[in-house]
Amino acid sequence: MPHFIMNVLGHFFVVESEIDTSKLDGCTCFDSLDTLLAAAAKNTECTIEDLQGCEIRIFKVDGDWHETTHRGELIPIDDAQSIYDFLSNYEL
Repeated sequence: MPHFIMNVLGHFFVVESEIDTSKLDGCTCFDSLDTLLAAAAKNTECTIEDLQGCEIRIFKVDGDWHETTHRGELIPIDDAQSIYDFLSNYEL
């Protein structure tokens, strides 16, 4: 089951691999992508439709964490940083 997460800075993620959400710091978890996008829309001047497809997708490939760009490119997440720190502190 995917996890739908927004950090304290307003960045929002769909984590498609298993994590322990209790280890996240200052993040809010949502029941669905729709509720996540609705919350993100409230924090911005965007509509839900504007935000569809803008979520950052996170998953493991061969035991290593990756994020995807909006074009589907895989970017490895620095393994020196835990996935929980990455999600909790992510900023552009």
